[in-house]
Amino acid sequence: TGSMVMFDDTPYNTRMKIQHGPSKSGIVIYDNGDVRITNSQKKTEVTVKDQEIIVKGNVKMNVDGNYHLKVGRDYHLEVGGMYNVAVNRESKITYAGEHETLFKNDGKIEATNALALVSSKLGITSSGQTEMFSPVYTTWTTEQNHFALGSYNITAMYKNDFIALNKLKIIGQNNVAARIGTNFEMGFGNSNRTQMGAESENWLGKKAKNIFGANSENKLAIDAKNTVGVTSKNTSALNFRAITGLNLNTETG
Repeated sequence: TGSMVMFDDTPYNTRMKIQHGPSKSGIVIYDNGDVRITNSQKKTEVTVKDQEIIVKGNVKMNVDGNYHLKVGRDYHLEVGGMYNVAVNRESKITYAGEHETLFKNDGKIEATNALALVSSKLGITSSGQTEMFSPVYTTWTTEQNHFALGSYNITAMYKNDFIALNKLKIIGQNNVAARIGTNFEMGFGNSNRTQMGAESENWLGKKAKNIFGANSENKLAIDAKNTVGVTSKNTSALNFRAITGLNLNTETG
């Protein structure tokens, strides 16, 4: 029941022991040099100046309750091998100043459920190639800008819809290519097309237009048609032409 200080010099089984009897707290030094410190209640260590701990082997710490570490100034952690952190519940990291994470090799951020990146300004910089694989990719933004110093390519294998509800502007400084290959368009039902302003249509090749049904065309302004080449018109039905005004035909040949 009392306190004890013991020095045991038994050969091959030496011990040094300091024990507080009522609480059983104490220090034991065994024959091989192992040191066991038993503390039954609260333990406090006060170091007025610097402290240095050198461990040549492994360190293992088991904390059944909470663990709180407070560093008044800089905190430096250097790991020569692997670094693993396992959290069973929520995790939160708060940086009051700037934060920078550098991956000298490949890096991966993976979430089993949802992953959210929230920032007032988000920048993604890649010196090589940036790839994104997703079944559905959706962006909600008031303004979206893309600056490509080289080529900017969009390839849609199934469906491609581009809808501009207000203003659409496309500027091509040198070469503008809209389509390469065959174009096929079919519509069932009524189709209305209204063009407000000037329209220019250029065909640099053969154009064939077949209309199966009534064709009505009303021109309420100047109709100028210039043909450099052969003009052929075949009508296999009634041809009715009504002219109200001057009709001038000039033919050479």
